[in-house]
Amino acid sequence: MPSGGISIHGKILWGASKEPPPTPTRLSKRQVKHKVESLTTQLQVMTAQRNDLRDRLILVTEGSLDNRWPYHRPNPFYEKLKMEHQQVMSDLQNFENENWEASQKLSELTKEKVFLW
Repeated sequence: MPSGGISIHGKILWGASKEPPPTPTRLSKRQVKHKVESLTTQLQVMTAQRNDLRDRLILVTEGSLDNRWPYHRPNPFYEKLKMEHQQVMSDLQNFENENWEASQKLSELTKEKVFLW
């Protein structure tokens, strides 16, 4: 049996014969606050790392992050903005086409005017 331990029913209790368990030390409010802030920061970092690793795993196993339904619920504001963007881009393309057609018409009318003079 290793030194410093007592065997009771096959279990070894380390240091039971030498000294009593240490008494918990009292921390000041400032120390407690500092410890809580430290642990909160560590938790936030670990949560961010976990989320990043989860997203990477999903990306590797399922492909694009957009294709991870039902795990990913689209943000309704983002979806509305995306639809508005598509509409604006469609309107822009239509305006460009109308502008090009108007420019062609103007060019034809200018040629006719020159021809008629």
